[in-house]
Amino acid sequence: MHDDERPTHRLTARYRPVAGDTAEANELAEWLRARVAGHTVRQLADGFPCSRTQWSEFLRGRKLIPLSVLDSVVTKLVPRQDQQLHRGLGHELLRAATDADAIRRAESAPAASPGGSPHEYEMRLDNARQGQIEAQETVQSLTLLIYAFIRAMADLNQRCRTLEAERDQVRLQLHQQESATTANQHRAAQIRRRSAERQRRLAEAERRLTETERRHAEFEERLARARREQQQAEELRIEAFQQAEENRRAFKQLTGRDSPAGSSGEAPGQVPAPEPSEYDRFLEIADAELDSHNARMDTIREQIGLPALTAPTGPRTIVGQVVRTSSTDGADSADNTLIGQNPVPGPSADDADNASGAPAEAPAPVAGKTDRHGFGAEPPEGGPRRRRRGSGRGPVSALAGTACLALLAVGGWFLWIHEPASFPETEALVALRNAQNGKGTFRIGVKDNQPGLSTNEGTKEKPRWIGAEIEYARHIAEFMRIPPENIHFEPLGSNTRETLLRNGDVHMVVGTYGISDKRKKEVDFAGPYYQTKQKVMLRKGQGDDEAEFRDESGAMGSEIVRSVANLKDNPRIPLCTVEKSTSLDRLKKEGFTQVAALTDYEDCMEGLQEKDGSDGYRYDGVVTDEIILSGLKNNSPDGDKLMIIRDGLGEAEQYGIGLKKDNGALKEKICEAIRSIEADQVEKIYEEISEETSTQVIPDPTEC
Repeated sequence: MHDDERPTHRLTARYRPVAGDTAEANELAEWLRARVAGHTVRQLADGFPCSRTQWSEFLRGRKLIPLSVLDSVVTKLVPRQDQQLHRGLGHELLRAATDADAIRRAESAPAASPGGSPHEYEMRLDNARQGQIEAQETVQSLTLLIYAFIRAMADLNQRCRTLEAERDQVRLQLHQQESATTANQHRAAQIRRRSAERQRRLAEAERRLTETERRHAEFEERLARARREQQQAEELRIEAFQQAEENRRAFKQLTGRDSPAGSSGEAPGQVPAPEPSEYDRFLEIADAELDSHNARMDTIREQIGLPALTAPTGPRTIVGQVVRTSSTDGADSADNTLIGQNPVPGPSADDADNASGAPAEAPAPVAGKTDRHGFGAEPPEGGPRRRRRGSGRGPVSALAGTACLALLAVGGWFLWIHEPASFPETEALVALRNAQNGKGTFRIGVKDNQPGLSTNEGTKEKPRWIGAEIEYARHIAEFMRIPPENIHFEPLGSNTRETLLRNGDVHMVVGTYGISDKRKKEVDFAGPYYQTKQKVMLRKGQGDDEAEFRDESGAMGSEIVRSVANLKDNPRIPLCTVEKSTSLDRLKKEGFTQVAALTDYEDCMEGLQEKDGSDGYRYDGVVTDEIILSGLKNNSPDGDKLMIIRDGLGEAEQYGIGLKKDNGALKEKICEAIRSIEADQVEKIYEEISEETSTQVIPDPTEC
């Protein structure tokens, strides 16, 4: 149990000795005792969806704890850094105990004489084993689908909280404005205009909040269904395993030999969480997958000789409608109440062993709140719900924000816990979470001194960053719900980007970072989000399209230059770029031999425009991305004396957002942000710095 969930007092837990039917059941019970850390069965019954009698049996090894309850125990009572380890260990112990129990039951069954031929028993054995494999694959596939639902709901939860904060802030401003109107009648007209704008913002926030709540309800409904089917698939796996064991024994009794072992099946691939723009499509795919799993389980039942499940009867809850619940009075209402939970109809926990599947889940209180026994009131992950009893109060009104509170309980526990195994919790992900909560800074690496793109016009102590790249980075941060005061822009150069990312000094880089195969060996990219060309900037000559540079003899001259091909006639022309840039690699590939690689474009500009004490200049051209050259040219006092040649150098340069390797979860969030920014919005950000003759291209984010 986490420190903020510990109760102020606790009864002393005294468990009866472990007495399971198998060694595996005893091992599972010992592991469970260590995880519940001495809580009494009363506390466990009030915090989880099982009765005291059931908990007593779980802790003795007399019954096996359901998979969903086991997951809930790990989530609530195990420190976050150890949850992945103990969840995996708990699953292994439960699986071993379940299989051992099936073998025990088969061996303890009356040894009746086989009533069929060896071939018949071999066929039945094959059917049972195949059913076991298919049920196991269904369990695994549904587990991954559940994780995808949980991750999507966690994102919706964060959106809910942001919208609620925005709504509450506007309401407060309106309240303060009403007071100001009374005190300042002469400013009443101006205040009314502001009030109208804030009313519009309030209405928009409430509309978006309602839409988000609707989406949450849809996902919650599918999540409950997925968990029910997961439980049914696990029960099928156990039944098929037991049948396989019985048929194996009968086959051995008839033939005196064991049958060969069957295949273990294949694990399904990962199910990615949906992007916000794909929620509807994801639900369509999820519904189809759930229907497919349901049909597959019907086939397995038929294959191993079990009757098909009957369709559930009773009223179906329609999202957004008021549901009347019948009152159920009872003397034990206090024992069956989770503190702060809304009245929810559902079966008794004591009926769990007789239920064929887990009932639908219902809203639960906010995670982090504690009941009188100290448990956070997180909703159970599947399995039966405990019924809260009390007097009937008529319709349950749907208040604004209720769905968000329920979602916080359902998804909040899993926001940073149930990332798929391929997406571990990284330093950058933790920094993002802390920044979102206003408890830390999210460090974004940006170029310093790139006019029009990224410039600090303030001081190091009080920076004031401006430019197109800065504006784009702020759009990304805003989408990820990072408050402006929790963003820190860290200046860097082209030669330090990879190092700073690897060392964790910055969490992402938005700094004209061209995507290349060479760089992708060191860092990861999200994007691309912008495309430009590599070009060359020269000093203007005397006529149109003429540039001033050295000829082959070293003398200064003026020639027409419209493309890089014109420069190739004199590959010894002194050019300048920066270290570790793609321009440097391309110039060498094109055969240019006099290329200086400096740390900053300012030094290149100085060498291009200022003579080195003799009659010439240090450099005759600066080579980099067109948009960078445009900014340098526009910022130069002598920019009218410079020219950018028309044709580009090599392939187009595509900018991506740089990330440290193995930051899959953060990359997904950034990719989602990139997709959310419309192309015309990106063009508007960069249009002021682009050359009049250039055509902006917004590429598809192929790295996402």
